[in-house]
Amino acid sequence: MSTVDWQVIVRHPLLLTNSVKETMTPRVEFLRSLGVSREGVAKMVTRHPQILHYKIESMLPRLRYLQSIGMSEEDIILCVSRLSQIFSLSVDNSLRPKFDYLTSQLGGDVATVTSYPAYFSLSLEKRIKPRHLILLESNKCKLPFPMKWFSMKDEDFAEKVAGVSLAEFYAFRDKLVAESEK
Repeated sequence: MSTVDWQVIVRHPLLLTNSVKETMTPRVEFLRSLGVSREGVAKMVTRHPQILHYKIESMLPRLRYLQSIGMSEEDIILCVSRLSQIFSLSVDNSLRPKFDYLTSQLGGDVATVTSYPAYFSLSLEKRIKPRHLILLESNKCKLPFPMKWFSMKDEDFAEKVAGVSLAEFYAFRDKLVAESEK
């Protein structure tokens, strides 16, 4: 076995209990039928081996949602290839609220999530809103909101972008999270 094969098994040992013919092959064929290349499927499985357990019927609503927001087939292939975890995210509790926030508050659009699909993997309450709102509060917010600000470490974002200490940023974030849980 190659190093990649072992990484997949270490990340998701339940794969060893799967039937290649009945479980894995149909999922791989489904991804290929979407237009994901062989290499793309291999990368998706390496990054997120759980994808080989998802029911195809449960993957379809995510694909329909991406189509409903205006993604082309090519955009969808790019998005799911780069963020295979998208199949584990709820449309109603994750994808839709994050896209709505992106378009209504951050000045983003479909092209934004096509070029930065990892946006969908971020916590709306613990990462997206706190970073946006702390900048909005201090009149440092740019629109469209630069997606690179979401990929920065908290310390770098707080000090270099928001101009606050890490402790101040965490206090701000924790207050927002507590208010959202009420």
